[in-house]
Amino acid sequence: MNRFSFILLLLLTGALAGRAQNGQFSQFYSSAILVNPAFAGHDPYLAARLNYNTSKLASDGSLHDLSQVTLTYPVFQDKSRENQVGGAGLTFFRESLGMQGAFTSQKLLLTGAYAINLDQHKTKNLIFGIQGGLTQNRIAMDGLQWGSQYNAYVGFDNSMDAEDLGNLSSYYPVFNFGLIYASKAKESNLTSNRAFHVGLSADNLNSPRSSFDGMQPGTSPLIVKLITTTNYALNAQTVIHPSVLAIYSTQSYQLNLGSYISHQLNGGPLQSDFMLQAGVWYRAMDAFIFLTGIKVRDLSVGISYDLNAKNFGDNTIYQQINPAVEISVGYNIKLSGKVFDVNAPLF
Repeated sequence: MNRFSFILLLLLTGALAGRAQNGQFSQFYSSAILVNPAFAGHDPYLAARLNYNTSKLASDGSLHDLSQVTLTYPVFQDKSRENQVGGAGLTFFRESLGMQGAFTSQKLLLTGAYAINLDQHKTKNLIFGIQGGLTQNRIAMDGLQWGSQYNAYVGFDNSMDAEDLGNLSSYYPVFNFGLIYASKAKESNLTSNRAFHVGLSADNLNSPRSSFDGMQPGTSPLIVKLITTTNYALNAQTVIHPSVLAIYSTQSYQLNLGSYISHQLNGGPLQSDFMLQAGVWYRAMDAFIFLTGIKVRDLSVGISYDLNAKNFGDNTIYQQINPAVEISVGYNIKLSGKVFDVNAPLF
């Protein structure tokens, strides 16, 4: 592969990466801070969340992997912890795609959120979230082969020097904003704890532009997201969570419709020691997503599978080329005091 061919490949990869570098996890509520920064003030726990999503390796060796780790910390008004007024979060995100994962995008994000009580019972909150950080885009040379490395006797010889293509790493800042309205009933048992939230967020507010050795593959587009969830109790142990996630970006769009169902094994109070959960999503014109998981005290583990519904054109974003499997792990540390629990799904 010569320099001209690689530059052409780089520009094509950059165009693809411009669409994919905000890759999406299937278990939205386990990676909620990436969906909307205001979720940092929505979680009443000192918590750690981890997601890993991998697609089936394509026949040409290309792949698409996503991973993220998030730490969140709730902020209370005073030492009595009677009123949660926001939260903070730290997130590391990584995405690899293309031939042998040659293109990588990494982000380190710091998030802050502030919650305003809208009524005297503290059952309605308006939460604002801001998020900023640094992104690195990189073309990895490992595993790529070049014409200059060809040996007529042994074929490609990776011990030979590859071509010098200059700086293949780019850094730039990114800024995001989110808003959530959350409401719950006064009671805290499963059958009466009606909860609802709706959130609107915008990513890439600063229109970041990456650059490789003077070349500029493109500008990251503004991405607008709408997410909402409510709950309906079926009985004293079981509740369903109908949910919607809609994403729009410069003539591209995505619509996710689905529901979770949670069942308490011990029939105790809300946030019981043992809870099973299952769910299904339909990503319009793209895939069916099946989820299942378990919560044991403060530890939750989930797994999901994206099953492609059909192939379709380019008027979409976050397209999964191959079926994908995702694993999530979460751990909560409940701080003493009263919290604003909106009964969102555990995923």
